[in-house]
Amino acid sequence: MTKKTRVAIGAVLLLAASFSLPGGRPLSDTSSHHHLSNFDDAGAGRLHRAIQTLGSRTPAVLFADANDTLSADLKIPKNITLVHLGGGSINLAGHDLTVAGAFVAAQTRVFAGDGAVRFGAGSVNQIVPQWWGDNSSQTVQKALDAAAQCGAELFMPAGNYVFDTTVQWRFTDADFDAHGLTVRGEGPGRTVIQNQAPGQPSFYFGTQVALRDFGWFLRVEGLELTSPNRTGSSGIVIEDIWTGRITNCLVSNHALDGILMKADLNDFGLPKTWTIDHSLIVKNGRYGINLAAPGNATVAFNVKIDHLDIELNEKGGIFTTAELSQITNSIIAYNGTGPASHGGIYMTGITGYRIYENMIADSGFEANAPFDIYADRVANLTIARNDHSRVQNTGGFSQEQFIKLDGPQGAFNVIVEHNQFSSGLLSPFTAVLGGPGLENIDLDNNRFNLSAGTKFSFATTTKSTRRTLGDTVLTNQIFEFADSATGIGDVQLSRGGPGILAVGGIASKVQSIASVGGRLEFDCSKGLTMLHSLSENTTVQDPLNPVPGAVINFSILQPAGTGHTVAFRPIFKITGAFTASGLHFSTIRFVYTGLYWIQLGAAAIDAPL
Repeated sequence: MTKKTRVAIGAVLLLAASFSLPGGRPLSDTSSHHHLSNFDDAGAGRLHRAIQTLGSRTPAVLFADANDTLSADLKIPKNITLVHLGGGSINLAGHDLTVAGAFVAAQTRVFAGDGAVRFGAGSVNQIVPQWWGDNSSQTVQKALDAAAQCGAELFMPAGNYVFDTTVQWRFTDADFDAHGLTVRGEGPGRTVIQNQAPGQPSFYFGTQVALRDFGWFLRVEGLELTSPNRTGSSGIVIEDIWTGRITNCLVSNHALDGILMKADLNDFGLPKTWTIDHSLIVKNGRYGINLAAPGNATVAFNVKIDHLDIELNEKGGIFTTAELSQITNSIIAYNGTGPASHGGIYMTGITGYRIYENMIADSGFEANAPFDIYADRVANLTIARNDHSRVQNTGGFSQEQFIKLDGPQGAFNVIVEHNQFSSGLLSPFTAVLGGPGLENIDLDNNRFNLSAGTKFSFATTTKSTRRTLGDTVLTNQIFEFADSATGIGDVQLSRGGPGILAVGGIASKVQSIASVGGRLEFDCSKGLTMLHSLSENTTVQDPLNPVPGAVINFSILQPAGTGHTVAFRPIFKITGAFTASGLHFSTIRFVYTGLYWIQLGAAAIDAPL
């Protein structure tokens, strides 16, 4: 044995000092070490001869330090630990090799020739493609096959990998006979996969028979997947896998989708949990993430899309038919080019069926064309705490709508709250658009900073719309309100600038008024600030001599020890019951449109005495 080989052996033993042989002895115990080079071929191969000699009972370590060729299928028993230092390779020669015992090897070639390598459960924790040769899809496939069968992790060390075929695994689990699979690289920029398979994805994970088999656990992390000249279709395709995670990946420049996830018929109505997070998904020809519904009644469930940067995908950022899903803490920008684009997020249920309980929150939207969010055939959708910006994108100006809810089958129970909408574009557009299929939308505490545009606009056939009107309007806005009984728009209020009404005529005097027989009457021509001390239950009557655009302020005192009520005539549009607090001036503000007095602000303001 050469000095170089002895040094290499020592390095492996040092790295594996914590590894124990059968019986509890450490690998560094050299009393049972053997070298493949010390065994004669004898016509059947050195490895075959070594196993015959060492037997299947006494623990032993066998160093594969010489080339060998199998003459038949071979099994290395559990008592033998096989250690490979890069000194030789095992040519399978069309035969199968089963390693039942422990296996220790560096990231170097171990196996050559055709034939399968199978490891026993616990034989190895991590399998690398380099054991089979170069960084190709063929070696990755062999490593994946071995890893999936024994429960080890497929680890792809840093380097450039070229795929000319799809690397795939199809689960065959029965019922709850669950097996997990992990594919891991060393991160974007380090483990880089170039997909050169024409019209095919880099990775495909599914089941062998969709209506019979199950795929339970899958994790993909630390990969960069790209396709020069967009030769490959997608980065990762997942079908019928119930639970999994894609994290810390860069997926770019594919002809179709960056990530495509599909659910088959046997999943309908059953939960699954998927997370796609902390990744960059950019410059794909269709969608960044496509949660598709290929069957007649198939949707994905419980998908969490979190901490992603999704940009410059040509068809759109995210297409989703998922239920009970969340899109959070992400940047979704510059997605969509051309009139057929689907913008930032395109959310829709299958025909005749509304997907439910989805959330889009805490994300930043910028320059998606033609809209940031589109929703049709959805129920119980929450859009909250997002920032929407309109800027010039690479294809021109992004415009039309920030949020579009006017699909043919509409949206039911939608909450749009605590969002910010900003634009410097001068072409007219509507921030939130609702069509005839929109039912029950709650708009509350949004902030609008629009140079030229409508705050929100809904079809006259909208069945019911609740607006709590806690919105902050900064510039050039149009308020629109609907009659609570009919849902038909009946009021419009225009603003020409911050705090400025488009029509004027505002008085500045203060008047103190008292109720008579429970009726509180006042004259706008005498002043628009009213002071009133409650002495009985009071109803505010229709104001006299109102001027369109006038803003009135009621400051009402509830004397100590009393609990008088305050009500308003129907001409006042108020967001909820008004209550005057004890020992406080409770103030509520209205603006006159020419037809109604509309409350400004979501709640009264209490000022202590």
